[in-house]
Amino acid sequence: MMLGLGLSITQPRSGGGGGSSFPAFAFQTETDTLAAAFSVAPTAARKRTMDRAVRRLKTAGIWTKARWMRFQGANADASLTNWKTPSEKATAVGAPAFTADQHYAGASGLNYINIGMNANVLSQNNLGMFVWYQTGHMNPTATQAGSTMGVINASSNGLSLVPNNASDMTIRCAGASFTPGFVTSNGFGLIGASRFNSTEVEAYYNGVKRATVANTSATLPALPVYLCGLNNNGSITNGNVVTQSFLYLGEALTETEVRDLTAIVGEYLETIRYGEYYCEEPGIGTGTISKQLIAYGLTGQSVNFAVQAARQGKTVAIIGGWRDRFSFGMAGGGLGYTDYDASAGLGGLPRWMITDCNAQEGTTDVASGTNPDAFKFNPKRFNRTCKALLAQYNIPVYLANGVASVTKTGAAITSIVTTDGRTVSASQWHDGTYEQDLIRLTAGISHYKGREAAGAGIEANNGVRAVTTAAEPLDHSGAVVIVDPWVTPGVPASGLLPGIQAISSTFTPGIDNYPTPGSADARLPAYNFRLTFTNAASIRVPLPSTPPAGFDAANYEVYLRWLDACVVAGSPVTMADIVKLDNLRSTSRYDLNKQGILSTNLVGVNHDYPTMTYAEREVFWKLQWNHIMGLFYLLQYHADARVTGTLRTEALTWGMCSDHYYSNHDNDQPFYNPQMYVREAIRLVGSVVMTGGNMAQSDGNVPTLGDHTVSVASYAMDSHSTQVVAHEKTAGVWQLRHEGGMFVAAGGVNLMAPLPYEIFVPKVAECTNVSCSFGASLTHVGYGSSRMEFTAMQTAQSMGLAAALAVDGDNIIQNVDYPTLRTALLASPALSGEVAPVIPQTT
Repeated sequence: MMLGLGLSITQPRSGGGGGSSFPAFAFQTETDTLAAAFSVAPTAARKRTMDRAVRRLKTAGIWTKARWMRFQGANADASLTNWKTPSEKATAVGAPAFTADQHYAGASGLNYINIGMNANVLSQNNLGMFVWYQTGHMNPTATQAGSTMGVINASSNGLSLVPNNASDMTIRCAGASFTPGFVTSNGFGLIGASRFNSTEVEAYYNGVKRATVANTSATLPALPVYLCGLNNNGSITNGNVVTQSFLYLGEALTETEVRDLTAIVGEYLETIRYGEYYCEEPGIGTGTISKQLIAYGLTGQSVNFAVQAARQGKTVAIIGGWRDRFSFGMAGGGLGYTDYDASAGLGGLPRWMITDCNAQEGTTDVASGTNPDAFKFNPKRFNRTCKALLAQYNIPVYLANGVASVTKTGAAITSIVTTDGRTVSASQWHDGTYEQDLIRLTAGISHYKGREAAGAGIEANNGVRAVTTAAEPLDHSGAVVIVDPWVTPGVPASGLLPGIQAISSTFTPGIDNYPTPGSADARLPAYNFRLTFTNAASIRVPLPSTPPAGFDAANYEVYLRWLDACVVAGSPVTMADIVKLDNLRSTSRYDLNKQGILSTNLVGVNHDYPTMTYAEREVFWKLQWNHIMGLFYLLQYHADARVTGTLRTEALTWGMCSDHYYSNHDNDQPFYNPQMYVREAIRLVGSVVMTGGNMAQSDGNVPTLGDHTVSVASYAMDSHSTQVVAHEKTAGVWQLRHEGGMFVAAGGVNLMAPLPYEIFVPKVAECTNVSCSFGASLTHVGYGSSRMEFTAMQTAQSMGLAAALAVDGDNIIQNVDYPTLRTALLASPALSGEVAPVIPQTT
């Protein structure tokens, strides 16, 4: 569950002290009134969930427009109470099927709900009517037919919403019945309509305006509105099995308000069904927090660390990172197509979480051998799993907008102050973020950013790569095409196109500024977003038909030249050449990733991201998002003949998923991916540094760095581009190239590389009570394999147990006895179906 200020905080506060001056949380008056009207008082967790919804409804402007709203609750009375006017209660007539925290359904015949309010209380020409209908787990249903809500008079005018999975739904909105032209085939979501005048009605499904239909208004009947059925001039008809979880009746809602209502209701229903964990929002609630163990960052890594520590009987909490809200890192923010090669290499709590995601989807774990599809899942499922675990183990979350300062006593962290003023103390800490801010801001801890100089063997892939290894744009057939990098093709004096950072030429040495191959630098692999998109019309949220902030077609000139060159070459690109399209469990939901060099990555501008201020990071975050939105705008709407009609038509079939990401950050919109893909930031420098050579050891040997295994990497040593280069391939022939990419085999034949305990903790002289799971002590090359999401989660589970053992001992994380840790890890499974972690002591 979520507690606090909702969307009202848009910028982090400056640092300051916590404690008694920290603003205390108080329920909204409306929430207190609502809870007092329930026949059975809501639990503390449920009341906070309700308060979060009330705050969001008020912020969005929906609360003032509502006349009747019902949300499904823990009991029948709560589910029949009008949230806007709690003294008004609906009545269950007959025996409509009630399922706690799920839905009401009219089984058949005279089984329905009478809300007790006549339709003519509403305004005939300023009317909004919305219902959320679904099954218990938001899965599609085989049949949905009949009215979810309605009242009509003898002339068949009035109100009704009739979804149908097989054919066009029907709507009445203060007028005659009409069909808006869409099928609610995915079996759940917010359906409804808004009427702002006497001549037309807007029809909505899952936050998207699907149609505006000419429809003359008619006087509303002086008859009560029924739910799960239809009041047909005073008689019940169409009693049916349609499941209903929410109702709104009131003034017409705008398209923005309908989008927000979809997110608010979706979040509420997800929360009550999948885990009302305790969560305080930034800037309000508890100012002083003291636990034995603290995980920093609201990610899957932190959840694994915290759950394992809680299993050891330790008090533990999660402090949210600089932009964390209510999703759980990359796995919960878009990376559903997980990179993990050897399914046998993953066990423990992370494997249980993937299996749980699959179970929610109604499928089984298909992991076997080296199956690249083994662990794919819908990100919303992962978020549900994390919420349920936090609730089950009673692990609180305090969102905080980042770390302002870290205090050490000797070599131990004693406390941190967050940017919103919370003071947090603990005995042991874990940095579960991608930016590694806790590690970076702790004085004295050695860390590294960028690429070390090239070394021997596999480490020859480190440092600046030779331009001969730089990637070139390809056409649909896989052939290289020439994309000229100059504003005026072939004319260096005209200047480089936007986004190109270096020039490589042996033919025109006077303008060559390419870095020395093999030299160290501070460049980082490009970031992007792993987009949760769909091409299924029923769940697609169309992308804006207007350009994002800062859009300039000149910034995409290299893309346009590429598209044109491919047409000239006779092999025009498709969407699959621009973005990698990975279907998630055949659900019409995809994980869209970078494909080729001209894709969603924004190359060469992220190198300072780890050390930026939080305000500067916010600007960069939006720059990265708008780059991708600008690319899709270019493909879908921008007028340029180099985007072929065929490609534009295909591009227009893609959009965001209407069933993902209801709990948006203050500066985002619903359905936006909540997590930027930070592929690499800083890396710890511990007592040992793992290299690419260590990562690629052949099978059957004791790892060079020792057998204190706590996790397994199972993916190639992978890096994305770091800079864009103008390269003179032959005299006078220039082409675009990307430098920095790398894909080198790791893990031997069994594709498993053991990761030792020592790379996840600092040098003992630098800090004795912090660990990490993402930015570990590896070279840039070795890190390219260890960074994968579920590898980091297994590390975090192991370090959660290690931190608990440290608290039981001398509180020095480096002194934890590995045999004791290993025995405890192998005995750690506690959940039904959970298996032991995979922690081999040989390669």
